[in-house]
Formats: sequence, structure tokens, C-alpha cells
Amino acid sequence: MTIEEDIKKQLEKLPDSTILYLNSDTKNYYRAMLATVDFLVNKLKYGGVYISSTRPVSDIRIQMEASGIPTGDIHFVDSVIYLIGGESREERTAYVESPSMLETIMLKLDWQLKQVGTPEKFVFFDSMNGLAVYNEEKLLMEFIHVFSNNMRMQDLYTVLISVREQTPANVDSLLRLNCDDIIEVGASQGKVEEEAVIGGGAKLERGGT
Repeated sequence: MTIEEDIKKQLEKLPDSTILYLNSDTKNYYRAMLATVDFLVNKLKYGGVYISSTRPVSDIRIQMEASGIPTGDIHFVDSVIYLIGGESREERTAYVESPSMLETIMLKLDWQLKQVGTPEKFVFFDSMNGLAVYNEEKLLMEFIHVFSNNMRMQDLYTVLISVREQTPANVDSLLRLNCDDIIEVGASQGKVEEEAVIGGGAKLERGGT
């Protein structure tokens, strides 16, 4: 079974709306992201908002479309492009000057959600380790707490992805506490039982523990 198939198998077990912590090793990070978005768009038929604090939206959109993911009802929040001196010309994209502008990211997200055409919606936040580079840990943890509860109140299918090796321990602990479900992807590096991640695949856990 491929990583993509394994992740989708775990996603099939989840309710139609959840707060999901997608915790991946570096090697499988992009495959985990694409497999999850593919499931949300092509399987559940959700439109949604993709927030990027790691790469420009232009790169992400190209990867999605190359993977067979239609992006017509995916709206984006890009907090990276200004940092690298790129141009802000992508369709259905709101721009934020820096990943450190957390309140602005929330405002842009609220606006973009109003543009989504489907009744059921998702929010995909890429990534928690990316935010950790630009924000003090205490501030980031406060943001995660507020953000996850805000998404829960709106009954949105929310995915918070992070690279395991680059996520501060306190941030990881908070994500496990605040999220409803956790999918571990790839090498566990001691954070879950080794036998639970068979063949470097994906394992589903319950959050809030």
C-alpha cells in the first residue's frame, strides 16, 4: 500500500468535519499534503481554503493540478510571496505580508471562506512548523488554541499539517491536545509506537489525550 492509499484509508474513518493534526516526516510531507487535499476535493467534494506559510501558492497550485486535484473552488491565503520578492497575481488568492501576521491571516481566511462555493468546506493550514519559524512559541500556541476552536465552532473540516522533525515539542503537544484526530505519517522517531507505523505508512490516533 502506498503512502497516499494509507492516508486516504485513515481519512475514510474520520467524520465529515474534524480538526485533524497531520504529522508527517520530512520525506513524505508533500505526498501527505496532496493525498489529503485530493481526498477532501475529489472524494468528499469539498471546496475550501488553503493557507500557506511555507511556499508560494503558485507552486502549490501547480503540484495540485499535476496530481489531478481541481483547484477551481480552492481559495488560497499566501503569506510567503512577499518574503521572497515574488509577484502577487494568483487567482482566488489573498496575500499576507508575513507568516508572523497571525491576526491578518485569520481575517483573510474569513474572507476567503465566504468565496467557497460548496456548502461543506475545508481549511488546510500548511504548516505549523512554518509558523514556528516566524512566531514566538507562546504567541503561536495561543494562536493554535484560538484557531482550532474557531474552526470547530464553524464546523469546518480543518487540517493542520506539520513536519515532525521541525515542530517544537510544546507546539506538538498542544496540537495533540486541541485536535480531534491525529494521523502520523512516515517514520515515528519515537513519538508513537514503532509497530504502529507499518512500512513507513500512516497511523490514525485520537486527539485530546
